[in-house]
This record gives sequence, C-alpha cells and structure tokens, in this order.
Amino acid sequence: MSTPHDDSGQTSTATPTPAAELTPTVPQKRKLAVEQPDAVASPERDQSADEYASGKVSCDVCGESVAWRHPETGKLQIEVWNEHRRVCSGNAASVSDDADAEADEDLDAEGSPDVALTELPPVTAPGAPANPSEPPTKRRRAKRTEDERIEYLRADPYVAQFEAYRVLCGTCDKWIRLRPNSTYCSIPWDAHRKSCLAKKGVGIQPSPRVAVLANDPTVKKVELDRVQCRTCVKWVHVGADDDAWTKHRASCSASSTSPTKSGVPPPTPQQLALTASSSSTGSSLPGDGARVGRSVSEILAAASAYAAAQAQAAQAGSGHEAPRKKNAEQRAAILREDPLIAQVEPHRVFCALCQKWVQLRQDSTFCANPWIQHRSKCIVRAEKRERRALPSQPQVGGAGGSSPAVIYGSHAPGVSHDIGESETDALSANGSAMDVDVPVQTPLTRSRPVKADLDSTPGRAAFIHSSIGHLYSTTYEASDELTLATLLVYLNSAVPPDKFEDFDTVEVLDAVKSLVGRGVLELQGDVLRLIAQN
Repeated sequence: MSTPHDDSGQTSTATPTPAAELTPTVPQKRKLAVEQPDAVASPERDQSADEYASGKVSCDVCGESVAWRHPETGKLQIEVWNEHRRVCSGNAASVSDDADAEADEDLDAEGSPDVALTELPPVTAPGAPANPSEPPTKRRRAKRTEDERIEYLRADPYVAQFEAYRVLCGTCDKWIRLRPNSTYCSIPWDAHRKSCLAKKGVGIQPSPRVAVLANDPTVKKVELDRVQCRTCVKWVHVGADDDAWTKHRASCSASSTSPTKSGVPPPTPQQLALTASSSSTGSSLPGDGARVGRSVSEILAAASAYAAAQAQAAQAGSGHEAPRKKNAEQRAAILREDPLIAQVEPHRVFCALCQKWVQLRQDSTFCANPWIQHRSKCIVRAEKRERRALPSQPQVGGAGGSSPAVIYGSHAPGVSHDIGESETDALSANGSAMDVDVPVQTPLTRSRPVKADLDSTPGRAAFIHSSIGHLYSTTYEASDELTLATLLVYLNSAVPPDKFEDFDTVEVLDAVKSLVGRGVLELQGDVLRLIAQN
C-alpha cells in the first residue's frame, strides 16, 4: 500500500514541475519588451535631467548653452531663453536668405537653371517614394517693369484703350478698373477678358482698327463695328468697309469748316444729326426728316393724337390677349411710330421735343421703358415752357365787358387775373372797395386771361392777391369772414396736384400782410376783413 502512496506522491510532486518551468518564461519576455523603449529613451531623460540640474539649455540652432536660472535666486528665467531663441532664429533666417541669393546668382551665372535645380535633393513627403524625374518647385515670376506692362496691354488685340488704372474692353465696350496700388496692372484685365470672351463665345475677334480709332481726336466713342463722330455725333459702321470712317471724317470736316452766312450761327451737333438721320440705314425711317424743324406746339399736338390713337387701339383690342414679349423688330416699330422720336437706334433714341439723345437699356435692343419715362417728363416740361411763353403772345379771349363770373364761371385752377373797373364797382355796391396791384405781371383785360406763374415768388403772390379779389367779387361779402385756413385750402385746390409746389401758411400770410400794409385788408387773428373805402 506504500507503493501506490509513493506513486501518487511522485505524481503529485511531478505534476507541478512543468508549471514551475513555464511560469518564469512568460514574464521574462514581457519584461524585455517593456524595458526596450526605456533603454532607448534613457539618454534623452539623462540629457534633460542634466540640463535641468545644470540650469542651462543647449540651443539646437547654434549649439550654445543658455543659462535659464537666476545666478542668485535660482529661479527659472524663461525670458532669457526666449530672447536668445528670437535672435538665433533671425540670424539663421538671414543666413538661409544669403544662401538662397548665392544659389540664384550661381544659376544666373551658369545660364542653365534646369541643371542647377536638378542637382538639389528632391523634397518628398515622409513615406513617399522619391522620384527624381519630377520637375522642381515652380519659382515666382520676376516682377515686370511699367514699360513691360504697358507693352503687354498695347499688344493685346482685345484692348481698345488703356490708361494707368483702367482698360477699355474692345469686346463689351466697358471700362475695367485695374489695381489702385500699381500702374497698368494687367491681372484684373486678364480675368475680365477670360470671362468676357466666354460670354461672347469663341471665335469673336475684335477689330484691329479699334486701338487706332480710339486715339483719333475726331472720334467720340468706339465700338466693335461702329464709330461715333465727335463733330456730328453720328455713328459710322466700320465693320466691313475699311475706308468708311476715313470718308466720313473727310466729308464731316469739310462740312464743319465750310464758310457760313453772315449772322447765321453754325448748326448744332443735334441739328446735324437730325438732318442726316434720313440717310442712316437701319436706324431711322424715310419720314424722319419730316419731324425735324417742327414747333413745340405741333409736336405736342401730334403726341396727343398718338396717345389718343393708342388708347383707342388698346380699348378695341382689350378682348384679345396681346403677346407678353415682343421681338426686336416689333419694339423698333413701336418706337418709330412715336411722333416724339426723331431717330431710332438699338440702344438710344433722339427726342424731337428736347433735342437730346435718350439712352435705352444696354442689355437689350429697342427697349422702350427708359424712353417712356423720359417721354412723360419731357411733355410736362414742354407744356410748362409753353405756359410761360403765353403772356407775351396775343391770346383770343371772350367778348369784352363781361363780368368775371361770365368769363370764368368759377375761378379756374391756375388762372390769374386782375380786378377790373367793373369788379371794383361791384365791390363798391357792397359798401367796400378793393384795389389789388399785381407785381411784375402786365395788367390784363378780362378778354385775355393768362395762366398764373406759379414757379416764381412774385407770380405766386399775384395769384394769392387775385384769388382773394375773386372770392370777394363772387361769393364772399364784406361782412363774411375769410380765414387763412380757408384761403389756403382754396389755393391748393385751385392748383393741379403734383404739378406745382403747394402753398403754405407762411407764404399766404406774407401775401396777405402786403395787402394789409396797403390798407386793403384787415387781419384779425386768422380772419381777413375788407376795409371800407370812403
């Protein structure tokens, strides 16, 4: 029984033997793996510990040891190290710049920059394979002089005209601003030329005569296929005929320098343009010459008839839906039918009323919206000028001897007249009399009423005086109270709205005070009363 016990004992003692042999092997491998980086990093830690203990740090740029502890207190002084690092970095940068300059001089002396650049070691990213066949880093282009920049712009076929800080594009006829900090800088122009040619389409080439025509003193404006003459303000098409502008310049100069009759002033550029409008192709009608030389009244009458015809046509065609958008030919036909237009071009029209060119929209041809706005304002201004000229012209009035009530019925808006003898008699019958003197204006009879001058201070004062006289001769009696507020409302009601400046209380009060000073009226607070005349 002892033998099995011994066997079991041997078995129990023999079983842990392999475990005892395997146990120390595993931690030994882990210990070696952990101790390897410690062995590598130990020199760095030793160096840092030595620098900290010695109180000095070694500069990686110049290799000098810089003390960063105070010699007496032993405290850290980071400012000393920062100052040394700043000075040392600046010296290193200057040295590198000198080295680059020497390298550039070597390249210029050798005359072979490609060979010199390939001799430099290629710069590659970490982990990337080095490829000696790749080209070197692109160097910055040398700055051009002002003469070189001018020559660059002069040689550009798309430049119609250029100045120090702007360039006239020959494709779109627009001025392009250049950089303000440099003269003749072509960078903004290059960007515009690229986008402009992309919009216009490939294959459009500007005329080679644009640059020559832009320097001609007799040329006012240059476009791709036409030139505007400074003398007669006409557009001359030069797209196909090389001698078109030369012939026009010779004929225009001869006509402008020809002797004129004594006492007759030379024609204005607008008159020359209107005279030649009948011969221009594609921009005017054969009947445009009939619109030249008409009086303002004839033009206004034709405009009124045209507006009435348009209103009737719009009313007759109200049941039919008109097209929302018209093509260029339809828009041009509408403009040529207008009697106020003497000449029509794709981007402008000549007004026969004010003798001026009216610019249309540049992004479309024959666009009538700007002309419609100018037309309404121009008619109003012409009518106002006609009204101002009426007092100096004989007018056909009603029969003489009529009372103001018979002539006017009631006081018409904008009509100014003086109180005549019969009106003074009518006032005397009521027990009072009123003598109103109208300054500046010529005394008018009842048969010749005249429009009031509401654009000048004397004319407005005369209108206030005549309005007071008209009220007291038609509706108001001497015993009635006429307040300033009532008179102000009457005056503004008698004037067309938005045509003249409205009367205010101060202006009416000043006009009333002038009558009070002459003993015609009496002002009690804001109430006007007639003063009885003996």
